Amino acid sequence: MNRILTGCLSEAENLVILFFDVVTGMPSRKSHLLPAAVSSLESVTASFGSKV
Repeated sequence: MNRILTGCLSEAENLVILFFDVVTGMPSRKSHLLPAAVSSLESVTASFGSKV
C-alpha cells in the first residue's frame, strides 16, 4: 500500500491499474501516462494473440 501512496509502481502494476480504470469506467489516476500505457497494453495483447 505504501508503494501506491509514494507512486513507486512497476510498469506491470500501472497496466493493472489502467485495466481496472478502463473496465470500471473510473478516470485514470495517471492520465498523462495513458497513451504510453495503452500502447504497452496493445503490444502485450498482440503478443498474446500471436501465441494462441
